[in-house]
Amino acid sequence: LYAVGSSLKAIPQLIKWKRGELKKDKEERTKARETMTNINSTVSAIDKSVKKQNSHLEKLNGNFQSHCANHDIHMPKKELVSSELFENETKHINDSIKAIFKKLSS
Repeated sequence: LYAVGSSLKAIPQLIKWKRGELKKDKEERTKARETMTNINSTVSAIDKSVKKQNSHLEKLNGNFQSHCANHDIHMPKKELVSSELFENETKHINDSIKAIFKKLSS
């Protein structure tokens, strides 16, 4: 998330790049393109990481439920940590970033 936040600071420069205002400055165009690539890579990495964490949480939750059942411990059928929470937060972040890219592209 830090990487995305840092990259988002470059949005004014990206807007100039998308509007064609950096045509004379090759170095700034290159920097803007690299920033856009970095943001896309970071978003993909976050998405992959969250999916991995969700899988891990689901496995832990299953193990915990099995442990309780094996020892006749009655727990409510509720996850200790909701993987949906991570998924929803990540989806919100990704949707926000995609909306920014869409505006930059238009």
